[in-house]
Amino acid sequence: MVLRFKAAILVALGKLGEISMRYTKLVWAHFVLFILGCVTGAWAAGTEQVLHAFTGPDGFEPWGLVFDKAGNLYGPTNSGGTGIGCPPNTCGTVFELSPNSDGTWTETVLYDFAGGIEGAYPNSSLIFDPKGNLYGVTAQGGDLSCNKGAGCGTVFQLIPSSGGSWTKTILYSFAGGDDGAGPFGTLTFDTAGNLYDVTGGGGTHGFGTVFKLTPKSGGGWQESVLHSFAGGNDGFEPAGGVVFDKAGNLYGVTVAGGSGACGGGGCGTVYMLRPGKKGWKETVLHRFAGQKDGMEPIAAPILDKGSLVGTVYQGGRFGSGTVYELTPKAKGGWQWNVVYAFKGGSSDGNGPYTGGLSTDTLGNFYGTTLYGGSANRGTVFRLKHAKGSQWTDAVLYSFSGGSDGLGPESNAVERAGHVYGTTAIGGDLNCNSGVGCGVVFEITP
Repeated sequence: MVLRFKAAILVALGKLGEISMRYTKLVWAHFVLFILGCVTGAWAAGTEQVLHAFTGPDGFEPWGLVFDKAGNLYGPTNSGGTGIGCPPNTCGTVFELSPNSDGTWTETVLYDFAGGIEGAYPNSSLIFDPKGNLYGVTAQGGDLSCNKGAGCGTVFQLIPSSGGSWTKTILYSFAGGDDGAGPFGTLTFDTAGNLYDVTGGGGTHGFGTVFKLTPKSGGGWQESVLHSFAGGNDGFEPAGGVVFDKAGNLYGVTVAGGSGACGGGGCGTVYMLRPGKKGWKETVLHRFAGQKDGMEPIAAPILDKGSLVGTVYQGGRFGSGTVYELTPKAKGGWQWNVVYAFKGGSSDGNGPYTGGLSTDTLGNFYGTTLYGGSANRGTVFRLKHAKGSQWTDAVLYSFSGGSDGLGPESNAVERAGHVYGTTAIGGDLNCNSGVGCGVVFEITP
């Protein structure tokens, strides 16, 4: 099981004392590599500009990014800020980065989480509605009767005002029972304005849920559980959110379950939920075996010309993770194929993590790996369609682990030929005992 992902779920369920445990593996692995002195510089096909290095009070451990129509960037930080309701940590922030005419960017903290009923530890990318409101989730906080007073997480909304301030509203607080616990994925809207996502725990069987939030006519939101995972062949610990196809079916992944492989706990699944008159019916499209197909899918797949394309964190031909494709067959069922197997080492990435994939207008895929590259501090990569079923991989940037950041664990977003993303740590080495509190970066290929 992925230790960092498992730690995040355990924190949400009150089984770890400190949120800092979420990045212990990441910090330790890069610290060991630094001491061994394996590589000192960053090899890169492109150049990096650090748009912002976090210092703690403005945030710590940034997650995925989203652009607004004006070209401003928005995202959450999993901790940091000034909220004191999450001892011994701070509770996280939502930030905005605005471009300046001289090429620099200015950061503004839009919201500082206080913990308690207000929520704590936002842990997934944000989304916009057509009116410009932001939506996201927190791993803890909300209903304090859950999780020994720490709360089981919330779904929140941020509404901008004409004066530049933002007002936060809690749309739903998880109770930790059948409704789920520990939301961990990017929200998505349907065409009617309902919200969908997953929780890593809770549900009827305690193995996580897919849920829906529906706005009420008189105000407020109603939660309904579309599927409670049963573990075993069904999968458990869903992560990364869900995506819609044109027919209204939902697709997602579970980090574990599906088979008896990977030490008996299962290597993860890709599933589909189809709506019907009697509710939603789940079909497991693929059960990972931990061999050439890989193991531990943590990010939801994307839809590309009717196929599902996604990443797995480990396994594959070289043991460093893969990009996979699932294509529907004409007579039913789905055909699985490895698009790319990461080689690791100094010339390739290792361990695509929670960010998954994004695309540009030419059909290229972009993503990040937690490790690998010239200094083994992580990479930004691009997959380009060559011919037939062949794809070519290019490492656009290898992180050195210093002021340029290390541990890119979330999405890479392409815009006008440039690629944007975040690293969990690195950057300002005066923060976090010399490890850094993370950066927002721009890569020019």
